[in-house]
Amino acid sequence: MALHDFSIHSPSTVILADNRDAGQSWARHLRDAGPGRGGVDVVAPVGTPVYAWADGTVTRQPNNGTAGNVARLHLAHDPGWILDYKHLSSYVDLVNGVARKGQLIGYSGQSGAPGQPHVHYNLVDPQGNRQNPWLYVSGTAQAGTVTPTTQGVQEMRLIQQTNRGIAVVGAGYYKSLTPEELPLALAVWGAPVVFASEREFDLARSVSVNGVQALVSVKK
Repeated sequence: MALHDFSIHSPSTVILADNRDAGQSWARHLRDAGPGRGGVDVVAPVGTPVYAWADGTVTRQPNNGTAGNVARLHLAHDPGWILDYKHLSSYVDLVNGVARKGQLIGYSGQSGAPGQPHVHYNLVDPQGNRQNPWLYVSGTAQAGTVTPTTQGVQEMRLIQQTNRGIAVVGAGYYKSLTPEELPLALAVWGAPVVFASEREFDLARSVSVNGVQALVSVKK
């Protein structure tokens, strides 16, 4: 099922360790922590705006153990459903706690969770069970698919170097492409930026993996 008017708002780039795949991130949470702590982790530098995925009322759970600062969005059009946003650095004041879809509700961080800054998303259904939010996005997500936003796709680029092959890089993301993956990547991102030296290639890779938009100083 798709929840009423439920859509992804940035940030929504699945963490590097899970290969940008919301299904893999969810499976890793289940494997490492069990159903009670299921979720999807999303790369977001500290202070990245976090927006409501649907209309609803936001309640706060500050300093909630390893979840850090939590915002809980109680969905207006789907009673009993809740979307959790965890590890926030701060909240945004809302009149009576009411948020419209796409409205700013807080900022990403790493509260309660040392390591790479990220936002942990999970749905809670009316029976109190956690669900993967990507499976409920209207008209887009299916189990196991890669679901970056259009903005995230646009910020990614292909890079190439004779001795290193072709890779796709983006904000917080790097992946070497196999021959089977290459045709689709070329169709999505076009011709790669070709570097004359491995040093240039490694610089573009390090910039992307460090969470900054890749190729910001490179002219095609």
